[in-house]
Amino acid sequence: MKRIDLHIHTNESDGCHTPFEIIKMAKAAQLDIICIADHDTVEGYLKARQLALDYGLDLLIGSELSCRYKNYDVHILAYEFDYEYHEIKAAMDFLFHGRVARAKQILIELKKLGIHIDYDAVIDLAGQKGLIGRPHIGRAVVNAGYCCNLQDVFDRFIGEGKPAFIPKPELTPKEMIDIIHNAGGYAVLAHPGKLKNQKLIPEIIKDGIDGLEVFYPAHNLGQTDNYLHYCQNHNIIPTCGSDYHGKDISNIELGNFTGPEMVYSYVKNMKRQPRGINAESPRPDHESAPEDTI
Repeated sequence: MKRIDLHIHTNESDGCHTPFEIIKMAKAAQLDIICIADHDTVEGYLKARQLALDYGLDLLIGSELSCRYKNYDVHILAYEFDYEYHEIKAAMDFLFHGRVARAKQILIELKKLGIHIDYDAVIDLAGQKGLIGRPHIGRAVVNAGYCCNLQDVFDRFIGEGKPAFIPKPELTPKEMIDIIHNAGGYAVLAHPGKLKNQKLIPEIIKDGIDGLEVFYPAHNLGQTDNYLHYCQNHNIIPTCGSDYHGKDISNIELGNFTGPEMVYSYVKNMKRQPRGINAESPRPDHESAPEDTI
């Protein structure tokens, strides 16, 4: 049985571990296929790919890309795309600069609430690449003694709908899906259970999404069944991911959450192949789907 986790973060975005540490941890956890899906960058993949090859670990190209639709955050997982393609490079650059502007505005809003955080303290946590996420700001708030832990910061100040929340400048899901497809990749809706407006899922499917992250730690059995039926009814692929960031964010160990064997039959065809007329599709053939997946 293949052990698969297609949603892992490193410190190239908002995770706690380096790409090298993630590869070593994945090998120790006996994972077979993984994807480093850092936010709006492929730097984690690029740094990890040689060590993954040396370890005999199947590492997919990936990134988690930020979108906004009808005032809701939507995250799209991009897999096996050409990261040198000009459109996707431009999109990542746009998202990067949006994160910087957003972080500065969040700090202004926090200051209004009596929380004084220096921008340099956030940059120190974000690393040399400066790919700033809200967890970096949250950690700076915790380090300054204003909150007891990261979840507390999100719940009180910087989570969506909270007083210091600022949305990022983002593309729509349709725009992002088209860019991923133009780059030869596959677009998957990340953690659909976290989408605050579930009515958007059918719209995103109509926009051309290739799959849903059906198997996810925070999904209950009802949600998992519902999203699996979406995949079966719309002929799109179910994927799995732990969304592992590290112990101060994730409440599971890497390798403790993996997808069922059925995911492998769909994911194996995704591995870096052209999306042209003659390309083999990773979409499931429902006539031959196992009965226990229906």
